[in-house]
Amino acid sequence: MSRLPVLSRSFETAAGARQPGAKFQTFSYWRDLTSPRCRYLYRRSSFEAIARGSAGHNVLYSATRNIAQPLLLDDGTTWCCDLVEFPGGPLPTGEYGRSLGHWNLSDETESFYVDAGAATMLYGWRDSPVFRTTIGGGSILVLPPAAWHVTYCTTTAATTITNIYSRKYSSPAQHESASKYAERTSGLPRVTLACVRGEPTLVGPDRAKSLLAGKDFATHLTTSPIGVLSRAFAQAAGNSALRSWLLHEKLAGSRQ
Repeated sequence: MSRLPVLSRSFETAAGARQPGAKFQTFSYWRDLTSPRCRYLYRRSSFEAIARGSAGHNVLYSATRNIAQPLLLDDGTTWCCDLVEFPGGPLPTGEYGRSLGHWNLSDETESFYVDAGAATMLYGWRDSPVFRTTIGGGSILVLPPAAWHVTYCTTTAATTITNIYSRKYSSPAQHESASKYAERTSGLPRVTLACVRGEPTLVGPDRAKSLLAGKDFATHLTTSPIGVLSRAFAQAAGNSALRSWLLHEKLAGSRQ
């Protein structure tokens, strides 16, 4: 297998120089959580002290981008497919290994298909409760547009997630740009998931929002056959043209 181009998050703005649709790899590190863009971090001062040393270079998660050739629909929507891997195990302060978290845009549908392991998702919309769900192997969570979300790996084993998402991009590299995190983290709920007394527990000033009543717009399917998953995703995304792409480009084994 040929070696993929590797970019740290700091260099993602150079993505426009690559061949559109080519595979490449990115990494996020512990030190990325210390950025002001990460609005809430459990025991932040302790974690920042740890991340200032060599531990800051520990991998938070890695992503292989474009594991399936991006799909461009007639309406200008681009669908992309990435493979995201979390190494497993909690951070030293007790917070679970996690993504950085961000808001999706008003034309961006996103799904998370668990290939191996298990993930717990925190997500919601403007003025909605904080929703929490765990998805295991073979499960899929589809978030309609304008959601915020953070992914956590609450197991000691590695977790692998296929991430499928859409946008009507104004440029081929827009979905990879640094603005994804610079401009889309403002106003995220101040809540996270940590191991407290041996149990996954919501912590933070906004944890009470998880007790509010409100409609959950996400689609969550558990251990469904590939055909059912692809049809359900296409329906949730609002475009049946996605079905064959999902079946033949991704879910039928495009990673090989």
